[in-house]
Amino acid sequence: MKYLEKVVNTELQLDIQTNTRKQEYVTGRLIFSYILHKRGVGYQRIGRYLNKNHATIINMVNKAKHYLKYEPDLYNKYLICLQLFEKQNHPVFYCSKSELIKEYLSLENTYYELEKKYLYLKKS
Repeated sequence: MKYLEKVVNTELQLDIQTNTRKQEYVTGRLIFSYILHKRGVGYQRIGRYLNKNHATIINMVNKAKHYLKYEPDLYNKYLICLQLFEKQNHPVFYCSKSELIKEYLSLENTYYELEKKYLYLKKS
């Protein structure tokens, strides 16, 4: 969480821990919370980290999809923060070798199934 906080703070040039309702700070906390929630971090844990009630985090994450869809500037900031964060913390680095092999084989199987369907549809 600390690394993501640094990413968001640097990209937005602010401190998301600042206790204020100014829009740029709310935006920073929204980006931070949304990225963490998408990675499976619970609302209460995010709330504790930001010193906010978990209901505030739930509300923020639920509204994030709408804001990201209709506010291109916010979406671009989100993408930049996400990409910077994932470069450092890509989930593949936390998987064991056997988990990676299993996932690879599953993806390979899916690929071959889709290829078969594609060739069938192409002939039709």
